[in-house]
Amino acid sequence: MQYPLILLVMLAGLLLGLLVGWFWFSKGKKISAALQSEINQKDRELQQINVKVIEMRSTAKAMEAEAKAQAREVLAQAKLEAQQLEIKLEKDVARIEEKEKGLDTKVAEVDSQRKKLVDREKSMEQMETELKEASQRHREALEKVGKLTAEQAKEQLKRQPLPFPTVKMDDAIKQISDWTPAKVELLNYEAHPPIKADMALVGGLVTEDWKNFAQSKKKGV
Repeated sequence: MQYPLILLVMLAGLLLGLLVGWFWFSKGKKISAALQSEINQKDRELQQINVKVIEMRSTAKAMEAEAKAQAREVLAQAKLEAQQLEIKLEKDVARIEEKEKGLDTKVAEVDSQRKKLVDREKSMEQMETELKEASQRHREALEKVGKLTAEQAKEQLKRQPLPFPTVKMDDAIKQISDWTPAKVELLNYEAHPPIKADMALVGGLVTEDWKNFAQSKKKGV
């Protein structure tokens, strides 16, 4: 009686083990399927992330290439502007140098004109002094002339004017180039007897040039 009971217990234990094993196998299979599904989902997400990373890398490369191209363009433009600025600066420097040369020339001309003006002022002062001296000599000479010719002047004032003479010109004179002294005749000319008188030597304007000229004539130069 005991052996069948033991056998039943053993069969029951075996059946229970099979049931438990089947339960855990089914549960493990479900868990494995869920894990596999989750893994597949993660793989798909990872693939999408990889695609996005590739797109981002491609975009980054395109942006980098565009940035490099823009940088090269900006650099070329900057170099061109720098060259133009340098050319303009050189022209401005050359223009300034030319103006400085012109200014130096004008300054030299002004200095020369100033020197000429100073020399002219000195010459004018000297001439003014000489004119004063000459004027004084003329006054003195005129006083002498007045004293020496007083009687002759009175005689001249007493005389009555005589009729004017007639000037006869040859009809052959048609223009100024045809004129000669022989083609002109003075008719009916009347004159008073000459009045003689002693004359004083009247001095004129004596400049340094005139003095040098007179000295050279005296020496026979």
